[in-house]
Amino acid sequence: MATKSFKDLDVIDSLCEACEALGYKTPTPIQAEAIPLALQGRDLIGLAETGSGKTAAFALPILQGLVCIPRHFLPFRAKHVCSVDGEASTFTLSHPGAHP
Repeated sequence: MATKSFKDLDVIDSLCEACEALGYKTPTPIQAEAIPLALQGRDLIGLAETGSGKTAAFALPILQGLVCIPRHFLPFRAKHVCSVDGEASTFTLSHPGAHP
Protein backbone atom coordinates (compact mmCIF):
# COMPACT_ATOMS: atom_id res chain seq x y z
CA MET A 1 0.00 0.00 0.00
CA ALA A 2 1.37 3.43 -0.96
CA THR A 3 1.73 6.13 1.65
CA LYS A 4 -0.92 8.77 1.07
CA SER A 5 -0.15 11.34 3.74
CA PHE A 6 2.22 12.36 6.50
CA LYS A 7 -0.48 11.21 8.95
CA ASP A 8 -0.03 7.69 7.53
CA LEU A 9 3.60 7.93 8.73
CA ASP A 10 2.45 8.76 12.31
CA VAL A 11 3.47 12.41 12.06
CA ILE A 12 1.50 14.43 14.65
CA ASP A 13 -1.39 16.62 13.52
CA SER A 14 0.33 19.97 14.08
CA LEU A 15 3.26 18.97 11.86
CA CYS A 16 0.91 17.48 9.24
CA GLU A 17 -0.89 20.82 9.15
CA ALA A 18 2.43 22.66 8.81
CA CYS A 19 3.43 20.42 5.90
CA GLU A 20 0.13 21.06 4.18
CA ALA A 21 0.42 24.83 4.76
CA LEU A 22 3.82 24.68 3.03
CA GLY A 23 2.23 22.85 0.10
CA TYR A 24 3.51 19.35 0.91
CA LYS A 25 0.53 17.00 0.68
CA THR A 26 2.17 13.62 0.20
CA PRO A 27 5.53 12.33 1.44
CA THR A 28 8.32 11.74 -1.05
CA PRO A 29 9.88 8.27 -1.25
CA ILE A 30 12.78 9.20 1.08
CA GLN A 31 10.32 10.67 3.58
CA ALA A 32 8.05 7.61 3.42
CA GLU A 33 11.01 5.34 4.18
CA ALA A 34 12.91 7.48 6.70
CA ILE A 35 10.23 9.10 8.87
CA PRO A 36 8.76 5.89 10.37
CA LEU A 37 12.25 4.58 11.21
CA ALA A 38 13.32 7.87 12.76
CA LEU A 39 10.13 8.03 14.83
CA GLN A 40 11.02 4.57 16.17
CA GLY A 41 14.38 5.97 17.28
CA ARG A 42 16.31 3.98 14.70
CA ASP A 43 19.62 5.18 13.29
CA LEU A 44 19.50 5.78 9.56
CA ILE A 45 21.37 7.16 6.62
CA GLY A 46 19.42 8.53 3.67
CA LEU A 47 20.69 8.92 0.14
CA ALA A 48 18.51 10.75 -2.35
CA GLU A 49 18.75 13.45 -4.98
CA THR A 50 18.78 17.16 -4.22
CA GLY A 51 15.23 18.42 -3.77
CA SER A 52 13.85 15.01 -2.83
CA GLY A 53 12.81 16.00 0.71
CA LYS A 54 15.73 14.72 2.79
CA THR A 55 15.69 17.73 5.13
CA ALA A 56 12.04 17.18 6.03
CA ALA A 57 12.67 13.43 6.33
CA PHE A 58 15.08 14.13 9.17
CA ALA A 59 13.61 17.39 10.55
CA LEU A 60 10.00 16.23 11.03
CA PRO A 61 10.89 13.41 13.47
CA ILE A 62 13.25 15.76 15.36
CA LEU A 63 10.55 18.43 15.63
CA GLN A 64 7.98 15.82 16.64
CA GLY A 65 10.29 14.65 19.40
CA LEU A 66 10.68 18.21 20.67
CA VAL A 67 6.95 18.90 20.55
CA CYS A 68 6.19 15.68 22.44
CA ILE A 69 8.64 16.35 25.30
CA PRO A 70 6.63 16.99 28.48
CA ARG A 71 6.80 20.71 29.27
CA HIS A 72 8.47 20.17 32.65
CA PHE A 73 11.44 18.62 30.80
CA LEU A 74 11.75 21.64 28.52
CA PRO A 75 12.74 24.56 30.80
CA PHE A 76 14.67 26.18 27.97
CA ARG A 77 14.14 27.37 24.46
CA ALA A 78 14.76 24.89 21.70
CA LYS A 79 15.41 26.41 18.33
CA HIS A 80 15.81 24.60 15.05
CA VAL A 81 16.50 26.25 11.73
CA CYS A 82 16.13 24.43 8.46
CA SER A 83 15.64 25.36 4.84
CA VAL A 84 12.30 25.06 3.10
CA ASP A 85 12.54 25.68 -0.65
CA GLY A 86 15.80 27.56 -0.11
CA GLU A 87 14.34 29.93 2.48
CA ALA A 88 15.37 29.70 6.12
CA SER A 89 12.52 28.71 8.40
CA THR A 90 12.80 28.93 12.16
CA PHE A 91 10.87 26.70 14.52
CA THR A 92 10.97 27.79 18.15
CA LEU A 93 9.49 25.90 21.06
CA SER A 94 9.40 27.76 24.35
CA HIS A 95 8.55 26.73 27.86
CA PRO A 96 5.93 29.13 29.26
CA GLY A 97 8.24 30.12 32.14
CA ALA A 98 11.39 30.46 30.03
CA HIS A 99 13.07 33.83 29.70
CA PRO A 100 14.22 35.06 26.28
